[in-house]
Amino acid sequence: MIKSREMRSWYVLFGAAAMMLIGAAAALASAPTTGPKAAQAFAKCERATARWERISSIPSGLLRAISMAESGRWSQSDKIVRAWPWTVTSGGPGTYFPTKQAALAEVRRLQANGVKNIDVGCMQVNLHFHGKHFNSIEDAMDPDINAAYAVKFLSKLQEETGSWSQAAGFYHSRTPSRTAHYRGKVEKFWAQVGNFQPANTQIASLQTAVPVTPPVPTHVTITPIDRSRTAALNARFKTLKTAARKLREDLDPAAKRQNQLSAWKNARGRVSSLQHLMAKRKAELKKRRKLELERAFGSSRDERFKENRMRQIAAWRKRATEEPALNN
Repeated sequence: MIKSREMRSWYVLFGAAAMMLIGAAAALASAPTTGPKAAQAFAKCERATARWERISSIPSGLLRAISMAESGRWSQSDKIVRAWPWTVTSGGPGTYFPTKQAALAEVRRLQANGVKNIDVGCMQVNLHFHGKHFNSIEDAMDPDINAAYAVKFLSKLQEETGSWSQAAGFYHSRTPSRTAHYRGKVEKFWAQVGNFQPANTQIASLQTAVPVTPPVPTHVTITPIDRSRTAALNARFKTLKTAARKLREDLDPAAKRQNQLSAWKNARGRVSSLQHLMAKRKAELKKRRKLELERAFGSSRDERFKENRMRQIAAWRKRATEEPALNN
């Protein structure tokens, strides 16, 4: 009887703990899908995938379809699945966080617990296999950088398979059954992308809901420049520009050959400069040794030449005066 009571108490405790875990997971996954913040978050993945589709040779809409298959969630405003940038997955269904900071905190918590199989961002890039290609977890979570790496990886798969559809399947897994299922999922989303337009309510939510006529200002307020924010925006722009340039170099054979030719010319120029510098240093060393020798002997070459000439002239004069005397 005592044992049965103890077992019941353990069941009750276990059930309460399970309910707490489920509630915590639900709280973490409770990032809203409506409103201005949700619209801005959804737009981050879509802008990133559209930008990198234009830059690369990936067919229009394919990258976005893959992002929908990887990190997609239901948008109440648009009644369609849309990619969510702050998605973290580790061995199960993905968790949608309301902010980037919350998603990064979850990644750090998983890593602190020894978890390595972690997918992050719009394109769900796996940190265990691909994390070495990013400078930090923050970069891996960034929608633009996340999408840029996905383009590079997907392009390599297309070169290997010769098919964008097969490359999309391999993006998720190389197991035949999982590849076929995932490819069908991507193709379904791909067909939806061309007909999708954001809801009017979503676009309006990014602005003021009710237009308000601003009062006529009686004075002018000058807002100081936020130096830290400006520096952060400049750093982000530089990172994206560098990533775009590198992607073009990797995907464009003509640009790659041009860069190789420029590198070869620069290398030749450096060799020529080095040879010139070595010749200059040798000349300087020779001159310095010459001066040291002249100081050691106490006179220069010109002075020694002058002294020799004076001695020769003196000897000639002496012979000229002695010869007439001998003739007499």
